Amino acid sequence: REARHQAQKAEAEQRVKADGQRDQAIASETRARQEAARTRTINDFLTRDLLTQAERQGYQAYQTIQAQRKVRTSAKKRVDLIETRIVAGQFAGSGQYLQLTQAQQDLANATAAEYRAIADYNSALASIEYAKGTIQRYNNISV
Repeated sequence: REARHQAQKAEAEQRVKADGQRDQAIASETRARQEAARTRTINDFLTRDLLTQAERQGYQAYQTIQAQRKVRTSAKKRVDLIETRIVAGQFAGSGQYLQLTQAQQDLANATAAEYRAIADYNSALASIEYAKGTIQRYNNISV
């Protein structure tokens, strides 16, 4: 009878120990799930923030392109006007060539600024694709 009582006691202790281990495993798994959910929430927030920021940069870059295009067009018209006046003989003196050179320099600067704005816009588009997580698909890349 004593041996049976000892066996039941040992069996009960093993059940308690197993229950404790199971409870620890469940608690550990719950903590891991909570941490994963917290990490997903943070990552979702950062992705949305990154996407919003990239979209804002894209819009600003697009607006800059439009403005720089107007500046370049205006500079081109000024160069054309001065060249037309020189050909027609309406300009006299050495100042005409200085004005033409300055207008050409302004046109070159405006063109460079427009191309910089276009490059910024393309970078913003790439940032949007990156933030969405679609940059590889956008560029037809598969792993």
